[in-house]
Order: sequence, then structure tokens, then C-alpha cells
Amino acid sequence: VLDTLARAYTLNNDNAKAIEALRRAIQHSAAPSNLRLQLARAYVAAGERENARAELETLRNLGRSFPEQSEVRQLMSQIR
Repeated sequence: VLDTLARAYTLNNDNAKAIEALRRAIQHSAAPSNLRLQLARAYVAAGERENARAELETLRNLGRSFPEQSEVRQLMSQIR
């Protein structure tokens, strides 16, 4: 439910609320990788480059176990 709420906030350009909802969702998730990617996107949209970089590095370190590495690389290039 929290990830859906975060998407709604993102669509309404309320990145602060989206970030908070995603942080809470990650805390309660057994497999938070996709949520971390959403959180990184929200951080990028909010201009929070350091926080985005931290999430993206966590995902990059997962290697092949996280199949969205191409998007991770793309987002990393946006925040450099």
C-alpha cells in the first residue's frame, strides 16, 4: 500500500511525501530492492543527489541479483 501511495505522491509532484512513504515501505519489506529504485527516482526528482547516490550504490552492489542495473546506471549518470 505504501508504494502505491508513494506513486500517487510522485504523480502529484510531492516528492517529500513520496520519499517518506517509500522509506516506511522499505522498513516493512522483505525484498526492498524495487522500492529502493523507486526511492532513488524520488530522490533524483527532489534534487537530493547524495541520497539518490546512496540508494543507487546499494542497488549497484547487488549486481546480477537485481535485474534493473541498466536503470541504476542511467540514474547514476543523471546525478553526476
